[in-house]
Amino acid sequence: MSLFFHTCSIGYERFEAAGTDTFIIVSAGGNVLWTCDPEVVTQLNNRHGDFRKPVNMLSMLIMYEPTITAVEGKEHRRYRKIAAPSFNETTHRTAWEESLQQARLMMELVENEGWSVSDVNTMANRLALHVLSKTLFEKVMAWRDSLEKAGNHEMTYSEAINAVLRHNSTLFMVPHPLLSKLSFCSRSPAI
Repeated sequence: MSLFFHTCSIGYERFEAAGTDTFIIVSAGGNVLWTCDPEVVTQLNNRHGDFRKPVNMLSMLIMYEPTITAVEGKEHRRYRKIAAPSFNETTHRTAWEESLQQARLMMELVENEGWSVSDVNTMANRLALHVLSKTLFEKVMAWRDSLEKAGNHEMTYSEAINAVLRHNSTLFMVPHPLLSKLSFCSRSPAI
């Protein structure tokens, strides 16, 4: 059985058992390269034309239009040229520093609440949301929600982003003309 979707819980265990940092799982359904060797990862990234993605497996990522993740060849190069400037040392540094800062703030909140966490998934989603918000939009989010609503908006920034995340599967699966008919979308045409 392939452990493709369980990599976080496996860690280095499989590599240690194989006695190597890179191996291939061969099956009738296809081959999967597993590596934790930075040099191999660098080669795979730098020689994109030599190593093709299984776009048939990634087709679920194409909701309305093709994405950089789910295309290959000429189309991938075009998307990559557009997206590449956003992925630079400054962006990576900001993401790393904000991850550390938000993790500290999250732990302070958890400590102040007696080390009780009612929903780990919600906490993890908020941590990711806070890091992305700072990295991509230069908007710092507080762990204690602000009740301030900008301008004539009906929701706070945090409420709006959380609404999108809470309903993202619906937003991706439902055609745009039908979204305005849904109750959670009727208040905000921007969704």
